[in-house]
Amino acid sequence: MPLSPPAKGVLWLICGLILLILAVPGTWLLVNVYDAPLDPQVLAVLERKYDTIAPAENLFYALLALNSQDAGDINAQGQRLYTEYLRQSAAHAPERTYRFDYDGTFARQPFEGNQQLLCGSAKPQEYCLERARSTRKELEQLLASNRLLLDRYGSLQHYRHLQDPVHLAVNSLIVQWQPFRAAKRLWLTDVALQIDAGNRDAAIDALREEIAFTRRMLAEPDLILIDKMMLAASLRDSLRLISDLMRQVPLSQAQFQALQEMNPPLTDDERSLSSVFAREFTGFADLAQSLGDSTYSAFSPGLAGSLQSRFLKVHATLNLKWSTVEKTIAESRASCEKLPREEPTSNGRAKLPFYDYVYNPIGKILVVVSATSGLDFLETFCDLEGMRRIVALQAMLRARQVPDEEVAEFLKRAGSAFGNPYTGLPMQWNAASHALTFEPLAPRDGDYFPWAI
Repeated sequence: MPLSPPAKGVLWLICGLILLILAVPGTWLLVNVYDAPLDPQVLAVLERKYDTIAPAENLFYALLALNSQDAGDINAQGQRLYTEYLRQSAAHAPERTYRFDYDGTFARQPFEGNQQLLCGSAKPQEYCLERARSTRKELEQLLASNRLLLDRYGSLQHYRHLQDPVHLAVNSLIVQWQPFRAAKRLWLTDVALQIDAGNRDAAIDALREEIAFTRRMLAEPDLILIDKMMLAASLRDSLRLISDLMRQVPLSQAQFQALQEMNPPLTDDERSLSSVFAREFTGFADLAQSLGDSTYSAFSPGLAGSLQSRFLKVHATLNLKWSTVEKTIAESRASCEKLPREEPTSNGRAKLPFYDYVYNPIGKILVVVSATSGLDFLETFCDLEGMRRIVALQAMLRARQVPDEEVAEFLKRAGSAFGNPYTGLPMQWNAASHALTFEPLAPRDGDYFPWAI
């Protein structure tokens, strides 16, 4: 039957609404059909190789087997362990269930005794030499019971390079640093016992070699974040023992000079986290690629997984993420005085306008949710430079026998190179507690101040 004009109008309106309803999701799907090409910088970061150091020269492999009960070459043992990890990872991808610390063909040597007696404790003030005097027999027994680990720490110091070859992924493996940490504390305790026995020159020579090794590793370009943080902690513990030595033991001018020479300012490579943030980006890239793979349904199976792959454009996501990482890298290369004073809150972070989520909405949400400035890690290395400056000042004050009433003026004359790393102002002097201090910004460092000299 012929329709009346009003009926035709209603029909056309209904048809228009249906077409509009169909057009909106259709257009949305069409907009998200194509992915962007990877930016050249992103491609270069993702294609960089992290296995360019000859394995026999790479500390990484020795660390993997540091506490092995096998008396053979720990570097060779570590290489075998890493080869097995690669084989297992390929066989079980993408689960990657292999663990360096639990799997492998050799047994691990457990630590025997009470680690709390060792130097390198997390207490606010290090009294390593005092413990060496008061509990010498117990400490000597601890060293004897863990001689294998102690000797192996000394053997690490000939290495020139540390390159972490692990491909970062959602659940990738990292070096288990606990044996290294225990070995370093044994080594510090051994040095303290040498000092207590009067072998000061030998102890200072040992500290010089060990600090040079630690700083050499700290400056390596292919570390991941945990590697860098553990090496920073190792350097801090050496500085604390040096400080304890100067505070409690009479030293000659030559010995003060030797301690001063082994403690130069942190270099840009030692302090910077720019290469670390680039490595961490590769871990994000693995996550994004896993989520964007429609055949990988561990995160979002079924329909959700299909929509996820449709509205997550991996290349566009990585390009956007890298633009935020570049800002963090730039801050890492800047001086401590130019660091932001606080982590941006969720309200203070830059946000994308709502209409920008039409294209690659899941990828953009992923970038926004994972956004971090890494400020607390940058602060850790600025705090470390501040600790180094205090130890350097302590050596000068002790060597010149500056009386307490003149310390404040001495600090002013020392200049910004020995001042608060964040402001350049002189370190604060507390004559009552005989301590130097500044306000550390990394929360984990607050317990070490004021720093008694």
